[in-house]
Parts: sequence; C-alpha cells; structure tokens
Amino acid sequence: MKKPVYCFVFLCLPLLLHAQQTWDAGGGIGFSYYFGDLDIFPTKLGKVNPGVMLHARRNVGNYAAFRGNISYSTLSGDDRQHLEPEWKRKRGYSFYTPLVEAAVQGEIYPFGLFRKFRGDSLGGYAFDKTRQLKIRANGDTMVLPAQHQAIMPYLLAGIGGAYINPKVNWNKQNSAAINVDKLADYSPYQLIIPLGGGLRFVLNERTTLGIEVGWRATFTDYLDGVSAAGNLQKDDWYFSGMLLVSRSFGKSDRDKDGVADSEDRCPNLPGTKPSYGCPDDDRDGTINDRDQCPGQPGPRSLLGCPDADKDGIADREDKCPDLAGKPQFNGCPDTDNDGVPDPEDACPKEAGSVSSRGCPEFTTLLGAGIPQKAIYFDSQKSNWYESSNATLEEVLGILQNDTALFARIEGYTDNTSDEGANQSLSEQRAKKCYDFLIARGIAPKMLSHNGFSEKRPIASNATPEGRQLNRRVEVYFYR
Repeated sequence: MKKPVYCFVFLCLPLLLHAQQTWDAGGGIGFSYYFGDLDIFPTKLGKVNPGVMLHARRNVGNYAAFRGNISYSTLSGDDRQHLEPEWKRKRGYSFYTPLVEAAVQGEIYPFGLFRKFRGDSLGGYAFDKTRQLKIRANGDTMVLPAQHQAIMPYLLAGIGGAYINPKVNWNKQNSAAINVDKLADYSPYQLIIPLGGGLRFVLNERTTLGIEVGWRATFTDYLDGVSAAGNLQKDDWYFSGMLLVSRSFGKSDRDKDGVADSEDRCPNLPGTKPSYGCPDDDRDGTINDRDQCPGQPGPRSLLGCPDADKDGIADREDKCPDLAGKPQFNGCPDTDNDGVPDPEDACPKEAGSVSSRGCPEFTTLLGAGIPQKAIYFDSQKSNWYESSNATLEEVLGILQNDTALFARIEGYTDNTSDEGANQSLSEQRAKKCYDFLIARGIAPKMLSHNGFSEKRPIASNATPEGRQLNRRVEVYFYR
C-alpha cells in the first residue's frame, strides 16, 4: 500500500491541481468512528474521534467531478465501555491507532452542479439558450459565468489507501489467540474503498460549504490489531463525517487553447497561436521576450479563434479564411499587388488599376466600362438562354477576325440565393462561356474569366425584370 499512497500525495494530487478546467480546493473538520472487534455500539461520545481533511476537486461536465483528498484522524475502541454483554466488559481489551487516509473519488451530482439560464437576454446581450452563450452585437460569443445550484446533493465512490499503527492493551490477559495477534505480520498500509454522499451549499460565487458522510470498507481484520482473539469472520471498517469548505480557482477553457472561455470569442473552437514572434499583449500565445520584430505592432488579436491560413486574421473576420492575405483586404490576397484583392480583381494575375477592376488600362473598342456583349441566364442555372446563342457567335466572330484583341469575361447573378452559392454560380457562368470560346478555337491567352456574384447589379433586384438583367455574363474587348 505504500506506493499507492505516495503516488497520490506526490503525483495524483498535483495533477488535479494543474488542471486547466475549473477546479476547487479546500478543507474541513469532522470525525471518525470505528466498527470491528472492539467497537462500542450504541456509541459513547468519547469514542467519536476528531479529524481534519484537505481536498482538491475537478469538475467534469455538469453532473460529475473527481476529487482527491488526504485526511488525518484516529480510531479507538474499548471493551470496558460496553454496557453488555458482561463478558466483553470483563475481557477489557482496548486499542488506539492514528489514521492517515489518501483517496481519489468520483462524485455524481444527479441534479447538476450549475444552473440552467432561462432568460432571453442578459446584461444587454442576446442570449443563446441551447449553448448557454451570450452574443455580442458583432456576433462574438462568450460563455456565461458558471453559477452553482443553491444546493447540490451528491454520491461518491472511489479508491484509496490508509496508514494505521494500532496499539492494543490486552488487559494483562494471555492466550494462544492473543499470541497469534501479537505476532501477526500485517502491513500498516491498507487498501480502502470510500462510499458515501453529501450536500454542498453555495456561500458565494466561488465558495461552497459541504456536509458529507462516508463509509470506508477495508480488506483487513487488523485495523484494531485484534483478529484471532476476536472475530475472524469479519473485516474491520470505519465511518466518517466531514464539514468541508471549498473555493474554486482558475478559469474554464473548454477548447484548451489557452484563452479563458470568458474572454474567448470562439469558446468551442481551439484558436491558432501565431508562429511569428510578435507582441502578445492580447495573450494569444506568442511570448513577447521572443519577439523577432521589435518595434513593430503585433498581429490582430485572434481572441481564442482559429486562423487556418495563419495570416493573423481570425477565420471569423477573414473573407478568405483558406488563403493568407492582408489586413487591409480583410484577409484576402492581392496576388498582382495592384491594390485590388483577388476576389474582386477581374485580372488577378495582371497588375491593373482600381478603376478597371484590377485589369490593365487597355483601350476598349466602344469606350471604357461598356460591355461589348451580354449573355443572359435562367434563375439559379449556368446554362444561357437559347436567344443568347447568337450573341456568343458574334463574340466568336469578333475574336476570330482580330487576333490582337483580348476579351475579359465576367459572370454575375441576382440576389435570390446566399453569397456563397451566388459566387459559385457566377464563376460557373463565366467559365462556361470561356470554355465555349476555347472549344471553338480561340487561344486561351486571348481570354480571362471571373465571377462577381450579385455584387454589381445593373438593375433593381426587387423586380423580376431587374433580376433577369442581373443574371448575365458580360464580355469586354480590349487591344
């Protein structure tokens, strides 16, 4: 039993205290009472022995916790305190032993540890009942501070070890059985099984008061130093009661990214820690004294949110979360460095100007900004109307007759779907027209294509006629 006890004191308890999740610790006072060969029942108060306990607890969800504790008390018994039977009083055996106990126990809370919030709002924030989150105006989510139930009943069970060193007064008697017990070679370290239950009461936000009773089953008949001279058929055990005070410490971090839930805008998603050594005033994981860019401002605070492309902009604020980009473009790249982000750049691989949507300043045949041809589409489809076949043939003829021309193909949609679907559909429409011209012999170097979703309507989307005009592909010609 020595090794399990040392394991708890020097290893198990520190591990519980080092937990990242919410935990509490405390202590208390109580009593212990022994049942065995020399017990006195009904008891006299003189044989109820005082004790003390220290403990650490770690919550696991709303209905369970693990607890480690170490306690000191004494156990004693005296035949002479019996009122009956008379033979036992005349026998006059008595014993005393110190009792040091270390145990790890599981606690079950059938009614839960924490309250369920029922309000629709809290402190001006919107409130998500299902996830127990408060929502800021900008969409940030924050875990509500944990609030304990006013009264928390619980059951407990576990495993532990006890140190005993019983001293027996044999009342000057001698027998073969007594000699057996005097010579018995039993370990002072014994395995115990704690079982019990209790109630915890909330004193304030971090402090609870507990009343607990428990039984300790043992696997020895020498808790009192008496076996052969007593009852060989039954192991000894003992009972305890405690008044405990617990105080919680630390902060909850459910996604374990190093940012406490109360400060984490993405409490259910592990945040990304920047790999470059810039300032960490926002505690996002980069250590200031390892700074590789002194004198320069650090990355935008991730506040516990993931950053898939590691560009210093959290995914929740990044318009291009899978492509490393620039802060001025909300996380989107600008491949050709022309000041127009790639998603809005009609020529993302050729440096251009903002006025020409990121394309070079070519001279158009019919004037700047005027589409040469327009192809129209049905709602939510990438197939053009049959009436637009003639328009595509005209585009083909223009490019075949003048190989010095360059054509830019831009796809658009109305606003009848979400932005992601519209972006994909606009790209499909532009690509389909591009593929048509390539299949008819136009050189790829003469063409470019891109989609712009519903971002550039030429008519109101409030009417069927306006939406029809917005479902289009525009073809611009340049020299």
